[in-house]
Amino acid sequence: MTNSNKIIPALQLSMHACKRARQRFQWNTNTLERMAQRALISGLKRDNTKGNLKKYLDEKYEKYPDKKHFYLYGETVYLFSDEKKLITMWQLPHQFRSLAKVLREKLQNNSLVVVVLSCFPFDFLA
Repeated sequence: MTNSNKIIPALQLSMHACKRARQRFQWNTNTLERMAQRALISGLKRDNTKGNLKKYLDEKYEKYPDKKHFYLYGETVYLFSDEKKLITMWQLPHQFRSLAKVLREKLQNNSLVVVVLSCFPFDFLA
């Protein structure tokens, strides 16, 4: 399945994730699935963070030894298993939101530069 020329990864939702989405965000299952897919495609990975935000996510990383895939999308942290199954999600604490936004914008700007450069012929760069 594709959405705006991006391949949407196969995704599973745990019952716990569905329960937490309803409890914490008032999301139904369709909204949760859509947001989880966006997090997988466009989310900020734990490895792309730095500073206090990275420290915070590293602490959470140690707390969940068998679930190692953290993605930030918007102001929400998504925790996935290796099989792309959403385990849970929670709001990013307020003190990290501005840093997450800056890192997300930098990552998007860097990816745009790569796309623009790849459109030019190689002899143009020489």
